Amino acid sequence: MRSREYVELEWETFFSNGRYLNAEKGWKGVLMANYAIANPRAAWDYFTRNVFRPEDLDDGASLTWYLANIGSE
Repeated sequence: MRSREYVELEWETFFSNGRYLNAEKGWKGVLMANYAIANPRAAWDYFTRNVFRPEDLDDGASLTWYLANIGSE
């Protein structure tokens, strides 16, 4: 499991300011689930608002799994 500090640094370095939106296919879901370690509210909002699309899910994941994971943070 990654530490909160690591996830925050990684997010600021590579994915902040909407750069995560450039991720293709299921990677957006993976990135946002990872970001939940540092910012569960932002991840929850992503998966429960109009920004999220089903194609953003990794083939091995489900929206329910991501929401349960985020809710446990």
